[in-house]
Amino acid sequence: MLECMFTWIPIHEETAQKLRAFHNRQDELIALLRQMRALGMKTTSIEDEGADGKRFELREIDPFTFLGNFNRGVTDANRTEMWEFIKKRWSLSASVPQDYDGLPILNNQSAWLMPYAHRREAGHVQRLWDVFEMVMQTSPGDGEVSPEMLDSCLKLRKVGKATLTMGFFWCRPTVWPALDRKNIAFAKTKGVITEAVDGASYLNWVAELREKAGADLIEFSRDAHLWAKAEESPLAHPFDYLFADRQQADIVLEHLRDYLTSLDDGDGTDGERLIISSKAYQATKSPMVPLTAFRIMYGRWVVMDYGANKTDKIVRVVLKESSIFASQASHRWSNFQIPIQGQVFAVFTFPLDEYLDSSAIQKEHLEASLLVRDHFRSMKRSPYAEDHRKELWQLIMEPAARTEILARGLQMPPEDKRRPVWLVAPGENAKLLSEWREQKHITIGWGKTGDLDPMRQIEQVRQSLAAAYPDAGQVIVGSMLHEFAHEMQEGDEIYLKGGLSRILGRGVVRGGYEFVEQSDSDHFHRRSVEWLDDREMQVPTGVQLPQITLSHLEEKTELLAAIRSFYDQPTDSASVVREEPNPNSRNYWWFNFNPEVWDIENRIDIEKMSIDEAEIYTAVNQNGRKRQKPQWFAAARPGDLAIAYVTSPKRYAVAVCRVTRGMAETDSMGIGFAIIEKLRRPVLLDEMKAHPVLQASEPLSFSQASILRLTQAEFNAVMDLSEAETEPSLPEKPVYDLAAALKDLFIPEERVASICATLRRKKNVVLQGAPGTGKTFVARRLAYLLMGVKDENRAPMVQFHQSMSYEDFVQGWRPDGSGGFKLCNGPFYHFCRQAMTRPDEPHVFIIDEINRGNLSKILGELMMLIEPDKRSPAYALPLTYSSSQEDRFYVPENVHLIGTMNTADRSLSMVDYALRRRFAFTEMEPGFSHPAFRAVLEVNSVSNSVCDRIIEGMTAVNNLIASDSANLGPGYRIGHSFFVPSMSVSDSESWLADILTHEILPLLQEYWVDVPKQLHTARQALGL
Repeated sequence: MLECMFTWIPIHEETAQKLRAFHNRQDELIALLRQMRALGMKTTSIEDEGADGKRFELREIDPFTFLGNFNRGVTDANRTEMWEFIKKRWSLSASVPQDYDGLPILNNQSAWLMPYAHRREAGHVQRLWDVFEMVMQTSPGDGEVSPEMLDSCLKLRKVGKATLTMGFFWCRPTVWPALDRKNIAFAKTKGVITEAVDGASYLNWVAELREKAGADLIEFSRDAHLWAKAEESPLAHPFDYLFADRQQADIVLEHLRDYLTSLDDGDGTDGERLIISSKAYQATKSPMVPLTAFRIMYGRWVVMDYGANKTDKIVRVVLKESSIFASQASHRWSNFQIPIQGQVFAVFTFPLDEYLDSSAIQKEHLEASLLVRDHFRSMKRSPYAEDHRKELWQLIMEPAARTEILARGLQMPPEDKRRPVWLVAPGENAKLLSEWREQKHITIGWGKTGDLDPMRQIEQVRQSLAAAYPDAGQVIVGSMLHEFAHEMQEGDEIYLKGGLSRILGRGVVRGGYEFVEQSDSDHFHRRSVEWLDDREMQVPTGVQLPQITLSHLEEKTELLAAIRSFYDQPTDSASVVREEPNPNSRNYWWFNFNPEVWDIENRIDIEKMSIDEAEIYTAVNQNGRKRQKPQWFAAARPGDLAIAYVTSPKRYAVAVCRVTRGMAETDSMGIGFAIIEKLRRPVLLDEMKAHPVLQASEPLSFSQASILRLTQAEFNAVMDLSEAETEPSLPEKPVYDLAAALKDLFIPEERVASICATLRRKKNVVLQGAPGTGKTFVARRLAYLLMGVKDENRAPMVQFHQSMSYEDFVQGWRPDGSGGFKLCNGPFYHFCRQAMTRPDEPHVFIIDEINRGNLSKILGELMMLIEPDKRSPAYALPLTYSSSQEDRFYVPENVHLIGTMNTADRSLSMVDYALRRRFAFTEMEPGFSHPAFRAVLEVNSVSNSVCDRIIEGMTAVNNLIASDSANLGPGYRIGHSFFVPSMSVSDSESWLADILTHEILPLLQEYWVDVPKQLHTARQALGL
């Protein structure tokens, strides 16, 4: 059995011994993780976070977190790739694992044994290194182990008894058993009764385990692994997604049983309000979004939600916003912001293991749930009562029924079913909006129909409508009135619409239908509404809202996903206490400047500060209409400060303005201002959206107005961002000139200069050529040469492939992790925005294998924007997913594109002719004849005779390929990269024979599979 299981043990033990030397060299461990990430491996995160929410690279790491990188919920292939890397880098003698059976793993969402820096107490990492050294030197029963040291670690945040002892087991699996649920359960079958709750009882548990189960912990671990598998009963859909195995199913279901028992006090009054439902999500969503979930609601609030996919198990629980655990959650739902007893509640997401291991989180969750229960006790029934699943209740509350239900499975609903979602217009031109918000209701016209409550049938409503309003559309209007009176229910979601393109706010229906006669209008039909959010948003480009007053918003549509994504962000009132402008102190503002009207970036107005000629930001637009938010024009006072923001297509903050005159001093024309300071660097809109202080600011919540309000904290946050270095820890980039390029490249000087000149002129160049001509290597060096520095951040690289889309490269809607969607920008979008902020510095975007992608599909409207004569704001266009016609984008003049293309791959289609017009193409030649090629071989200890054979043989073969115009041609010649050593060569003859036999010959055999004579000639030229 052991021959094919537990092959991971030797390399774990050897790696743990190697780790002991890195106690004071933790930066080297972090550097290793960084290198692995750069190579595309799925490592644990190396980004830390400060109290201000800013991210920075880790500066310390404990040994268990480092080992946990190899023991997380990733595929075996990914783990093997990482072990192959560390084996080579550290010259380990142990073999790379062939299996990972019985190896306990961390949850991906909680893979560190330390919290972020701002929650990490002093000495946290040091304590873990100390206990690691103890584990490496001692055994649990030898008397040298300190229970106090174990307890000191168990008191640390993010360190639980299961995760800590998993680390012990990874280091010394023959000595220290893991205290995970599988081992605990199996140990009980051996008669082990000790409950391990702290350091001392863990040592007692180990001692009893050795006494009753035997001293061979490897055998115990193996048997526990096999026992757990044997104990597993079949799990049918959706339980096979929800639970890793039967053991985990029982653990979760027992917890849910305890929780529901506590929530239902057994007096029979909670049955119609305590709801458990099932949810099914689209399988095409992000892996971080549950494919299936169980949701528990009390009244109209979600109090708990358990979800899973194949690798991650998560739980969402209702907590007070003030809970100390709120900041530790991996995600926050902002759906529930109605205070209860003065407290604001929300739903927070935790990895399942972290939640189950923390009795403190469970206690706060239950306390919050009981407050929710008490709040909704007066309800007769939950508006979600029809979603209640009796079989789920039975599965949780009746353990004897579990085996049969788990094996039978559960028919999941075909879609994520919610209450109806309504879209309603607050009168013509939104004239009723203020009244609706103040009175907390919505109304609908055609009141002369009379009270609709007795008219249960839609035909009754239509007949009454026809009598009172003969010209009204009986079918459409009658349907609206019937829906308003009889189909709309308490708890339904409401969105207000303004015209055909704006959403004006969100609410929820809180009362039944009422008929209230008025004297000033015929809006007699009324419903009470609780308004949750008064922010406004522009609907996605190309989407038009319905013209009718009341309509349904359909589920599973891009429009509703976009709306929910916008309103699910924290609201202004929930996260920022926003004071009214104070006339006796300085206030702070945000001025939007259209770059086509204002040249804000190239001016400083200090000389105008004390004179009347300072420029005026008028309070009316060019059509004579008042600008939005007129109250802010009236509130601005001389001395106030403002952030100057350049709107689309640039979208960044560039300067600080001072208000020089208010409305009173300009005869109500507007606000006088002067630009007093340029920001150290422009601050991109995306940077501000990511800042926790700015996320709920008025400018980011309501961007349509000309002048918007900032708090002092928000103003300071923008200033801080402008002062922050984008790469504070990196040294100054080394200069890269023509001399440096010529040392790296096997290309004549005049050829290098010519390509660079073409790149400056045309902006876009494709390097094409046969395999091995170093196209990717050359592309990077040409980028450095154009920029004058060796800076990879200004020369990123992507590789096109057949599955790449516009959404991957430019912009598209993506799942947001909570059942909705958010608009995400792709790498090229971010790159162009960054380049706009540094217009004097060339930026180069490298596209490897450019002809492998569907270029029209990937580039979209960028096919025009990348043309060299279209590189300016004047050609800016709305992108496919732009929120409005004003939300535009362009490719700046300082952006250059370098593509690479393999001309010898017959599987690839010809390049789009439209793209050929936009790019200059240059052929990469094999560099065998270049003196630098021989120099590189000699530096790597290749003998002179072997150098001669390579150069002469490959030159002859390439001449043969080039002359074969019937089958091949110059584009199929073989490049020099096959023969550039990655390290010093110890045996030149063996090294050459290996390359010729395993790399060059198979390629030639493919070239001349039907022409054996040519192949024979080529082999002779190479001495094969």
